[in-house]
Amino acid sequence: QTVGQSVIWYEAPEPNITSANKTLTCAITEIELDGSSSINKAGVGILIYRWSTTNGTFEAGTDPTRNKVNIIGPGTYVLTITNSITGCEESFTYIIDENKPPQNVDPGENQVLTCDQISVQLDGSKSDTGPDIQITWQGPGISASNEKNIQPIVNQPGIYVLTITNTSTGCIYNAQVEVL
Repeated sequence: QTVGQSVIWYEAPEPNITSANKTLTCAITEIELDGSSSINKAGVGILIYRWSTTNGTFEAGTDPTRNKVNIIGPGTYVLTITNSITGCEESFTYIIDENKPPQNVDPGENQVLTCDQISVQLDGSKSDTGPDIQITWQGPGISASNEKNIQPIVNQPGIYVLTITNTSTGCIYNAQVEVL
């Protein structure tokens, strides 16, 4: 006669990652990945957290054994959850993208004021434009009335800076031109 043994079966933990954003931009330079909503389905032991990545970047000083981590680079992040009693583990993969498109900022050629030419037209028309692009000029001949013009007319010598802001990504790009 054979005596049977009891077998206790425990469910594996259920890892889960949440974050406020999934895309890094010029305005969003850090994202917190939160694994605290992971579920201990076994009902015994505690969950042990282990974060890893092969192509992303954790913020300096990040402890990969915490339930939350901060990341500063795009890539694939993996949260592995292990039950401290059963040893059962499961992993969850989370992808963070990056949206930092380069912008073309072209303030045009340097200009020269003379006795015969007392004003010049700056020319940013070769720069990127669009619904998410804000253009602003700065310099000695720029005022509230012409700072948003793509081709402002100025009558003062100096350095003029053309700034393009991409409002969807928060990226800001500058280039300068000189009026002599």
